[in-house]
Amino acid sequence: MENSIPKRASFFLVPAMALVAASGMIYELLIATISGYILGDNVTHFSIIVGVFLCAMGIGALLSRHIHKNLMRFFFRVEILLAIVGLLSSTVLLYVGFVIGVEYIYVICMLSFTCLIGCLVGLEIPILSRYLEDFGGSRISISNILAADYIGSLIGSVCYPFLLLPFLGLVSTSAVAGLINIIVAVCCGYYFRKEIKSIKLYSFFCIVITGLLITLFFISGKLFNYFEYNAYRDKIVHSEQSKYQRIVMTKGKLNKKGLKAGYLPRRWKEDFRLFLEGHLQFSSIDEYRYHEALVIPALSMIENPETVLILGGGDGLAAKQVFKFKSIKKLTLVDLDKKVVDLAKNKKDFIKINGNSLSDKRINIIIGDAFSFIRKNKEKYDLIISDLPDPHTPALSRFYSVEFYLRIQKSLSKKGIFVSQSTSPYFARRAYWAIGKSLETAGYSVLSYHANVMAFGDWGFHMAKRTPFGGKPIKLSVDTKYLTDQQIPSMFIFGKDVEKVAVESNTLDNMKLFTYYNADDWDEY
Repeated sequence: MENSIPKRASFFLVPAMALVAASGMIYELLIATISGYILGDNVTHFSIIVGVFLCAMGIGALLSRHIHKNLMRFFFRVEILLAIVGLLSSTVLLYVGFVIGVEYIYVICMLSFTCLIGCLVGLEIPILSRYLEDFGGSRISISNILAADYIGSLIGSVCYPFLLLPFLGLVSTSAVAGLINIIVAVCCGYYFRKEIKSIKLYSFFCIVITGLLITLFFISGKLFNYFEYNAYRDKIVHSEQSKYQRIVMTKGKLNKKGLKAGYLPRRWKEDFRLFLEGHLQFSSIDEYRYHEALVIPALSMIENPETVLILGGGDGLAAKQVFKFKSIKKLTLVDLDKKVVDLAKNKKDFIKINGNSLSDKRINIIIGDAFSFIRKNKEKYDLIISDLPDPHTPALSRFYSVEFYLRIQKSLSKKGIFVSQSTSPYFARRAYWAIGKSLETAGYSVLSYHANVMAFGDWGFHMAKRTPFGGKPIKLSVDTKYLTDQQIPSMFIFGKDVEKVAVESNTLDNMKLFTYYNADDWDEY
């Protein structure tokens, strides 16, 4: 136990504990975010990382029992080591994930950093608690340290999604967390300099690490761009981090040799692709196949459609197809991410693809959650289009649930049709048919169909309405690049390897769709 502890020591160490708790939480969230970005399935990786982190904290607390002397010197060393981890964690993980690209190596590195950070954070609380036992009694010291730890964790968890990640990005955020540890270490070293031996040597380490962290902060943009470039086959022409996701747009490289040999179409040089959280959203070469299939068959079945609602579709490509119909008077588009909408509305390359549809006078763009919008909506629509991401997380699976589809019914006009992109019947066969089953459970008459989209493969859709569909063939009344009157009937025919299978409905309670989707054969994708 330390000898004379100044009364004001607690006024320094308690806030210090809050700061290091905040940095520990930031490290944990950073690793989870990077893992979700590289490996997908954010929920699984967040759960594993949180569990491993808490377990490692417990191991750190157990190890602290073997530390009996020089507690403040040990705490000082822990802070320096955490700063070094801040210097390395995101940089190493991004390099392994993007440049090396071997999944099991990344997982090993991810778990190693999580365990190391968890152990170090787990050491801090008992060390400071024991150090403060001489001031105010052990109860007061432990309660103060624990309170500071919980408050600091809250501060870190709130600052990360709202301030750090959107404005600084992954690499700069890890540098900031490391700088927090260095600041605590420097203040601690100065305040308890009589108890910490070799202070000059430690000061040198602090200066070097601080210089590296500041350098990392200022070069983080170029460093991340280098890592990210290796994750995409084409040149990145735009990338940014929104509040919700990583937004990347690429442009296909012109392969002159391939063009001369006839291996590539001439328009390959203009292949723009949008990726959200690493998931491909469209390729400009064949996006019209997907969006024509999503929009035109359903609108062609409605007599004089006037009002349309698009859930998702912030890229404006579905809206482009809707506006081909002259009878449309109002289109409402609800998308969660304003940055995606702004990109589609203002970037020249994007406007060429979507035909500047988001600037049409008939469109009303609402930034918000589609589930909340449908729950509160009082208007009726002739067509409702769900152009939302695949159900690769429970949060996205709710948009394919029976409860969501029941809400959709209340927003449909008497002649209204609902159509949803429904993932691939080939790569995610059970997930595709589970969406159709959920629509049937919600009381819809359902037509299932699919189309060949080169960027995605065999892609599926479901069309639904409250009354039975008639047998009248679909006749096109607008210009198309893909669909024909003769070809449309074939979209409703399924081969043996994609035909209907027995599945359960997806509800908010069971989330079967999430299970099906992640268990299906995406390795061939």
